[in-house]
Amino acid sequence: MRKHHLLTGYRNWDFFKNPHAFLVVLLCGWSMTSFANIALESDEPYKIDAGDYLYFFDESLKLGAEEVHHNRAAIPWVSYTGGDLSLGYHDKPIWLKVPIRNATQQVREWVWLIDFYSLDKVDIYQFSHPNGEDKKPYQLIDSWLLGDHRIGPDMPYRFRHPYAKFQLAPGEESLFYVRIDTQSTLYAPISISSSQRFLENESQLQAIFGLFFGVMIAMIIYNLVVYIVVKDSIYLIYVSYVASTTFYLFITTGYSNLVVNFGHPWITDHMNVLSLCLCVALGGWTADRFLSLKSENIVHHRIIQFFMVYFSCLFVMALFAPLEITISFLKPSLAVSCSTVIFFGFYHWYKGNRLARDFSVAWIPMLASIVLHVLATLDVLPLNLITHNVQLIGVAGETLLLSIGLAHRIGYEREAREMVQIKLIEKEFEIRQTNERNEAKRIAMEEASKARTQFFASMSHEFRTPLTAIMGHTDLADSDMITSAKRSEHIRAIGYSAQHMLQLINDVLDLGKIEAQKMDVEAIPVELTDVTEQLHGFISILAEKKSLYFNL
Repeated sequence: MRKHHLLTGYRNWDFFKNPHAFLVVLLCGWSMTSFANIALESDEPYKIDAGDYLYFFDESLKLGAEEVHHNRAAIPWVSYTGGDLSLGYHDKPIWLKVPIRNATQQVREWVWLIDFYSLDKVDIYQFSHPNGEDKKPYQLIDSWLLGDHRIGPDMPYRFRHPYAKFQLAPGEESLFYVRIDTQSTLYAPISISSSQRFLENESQLQAIFGLFFGVMIAMIIYNLVVYIVVKDSIYLIYVSYVASTTFYLFITTGYSNLVVNFGHPWITDHMNVLSLCLCVALGGWTADRFLSLKSENIVHHRIIQFFMVYFSCLFVMALFAPLEITISFLKPSLAVSCSTVIFFGFYHWYKGNRLARDFSVAWIPMLASIVLHVLATLDVLPLNLITHNVQLIGVAGETLLLSIGLAHRIGYEREAREMVQIKLIEKEFEIRQTNERNEAKRIAMEEASKARTQFFASMSHEFRTPLTAIMGHTDLADSDMITSAKRSEHIRAIGYSAQHMLQLINDVLDLGKIEAQKMDVEAIPVELTDVTEQLHGFISILAEKKSLYFNL
């Protein structure tokens, strides 16, 4: 009976023995888009589905492989009916029983693969007939001790998921028992494939994951450079979000087992939950700043802030509380928060927010990848390398489109600044025109005031002339030394002077009409002799007072 920690002794597996190989792909993947030869062939790994195995929980925590095998008829095995084994959190080990037979005519080498990143301890035991003789009872001929709690310096090398290699002779049948003991989610999608096919798939996956992580790192570096140039904190927040997402996927894809040795099972168990809480909190912060919710809709801003605080509290809870309690809060709130953020994006897009349009479009690849992955899981679409990893394509698409949206944000802000400058210039022009109009009115009013002053000054002189004439003719007409004809002449002169004063008074009143633009000008005929007589009456009395001779 042989016992292995991991598969060893096969020279073609050297590529996976060196974790630096993944780092080389990681650094080169983003700049090389054609080196991955992904072939979608019909020779796909055999995926163990419902009905292919039985399971039961070891309540005693003490059963070994030999004991389980010898008492297999008395054990209350349960047939699983849900596809990939997914039973949530359990504190008891689970045993699986899987019969496998080589139906080919040649010796085949196979590889078990349990495609999940966080299983503490996975033990695989193979029972076969000795020397292929069916009449002899099953015996334990091989075992493998796997799991992320067993990764350490004593291991020959590390791999991203638990796997093991075994051989079957033509027609040989083996009974496999798998014991899984884990404190994380009990999820164990099992597949069996040939060694060659396994190598091909893993090489293709190295290329896919190298390209994906290369793109994510490129986006982090690019947005960091943009932040240094524009000094806008949204880019630093976005870089933190992309970095946390990259780290979370680095763990969930199992490649952290290749590159990083966390050194303690507690860190291995909790790192994915901690990184997920951090990713969601930073994602909400990015959405809040990207959509400018604080200025656009304060209610939506408060809701996003609540989610940020909530997932920050879950982050702290994961450090101290049992992991299953944190997960019980995390799962429903994760769906609610993501749905809410997507709704806010489409809502503000509907309201005309151009940044919300870019934000919502960025989520479309992610939503499409989730739908395709679900359809592949339900066997509506074929489950292959593309459909199995389509969510990584969605994440990369979202990251690229959000980066493009942030680049558009720079253009939108520049346009907004230009519009503000144009409005300021227009406002300054309006103020200048208003000031010029006010200045023109002020000058016009000053000129009108001067003209009015001059007018009244001249009118005082004009009033003095007829008044003097009236007073002089009155004195002369009152004299007893003049004839009746002469008195009558003086009385007419007094009448002419009075009419002239009346005309002057009318002229003063007409000034108000002129300023109110209500003055009507009439052209009427006059007798020149009457005008000269009136003028003679005004002037002659003044001439006589000065002993002057005046006659017309």
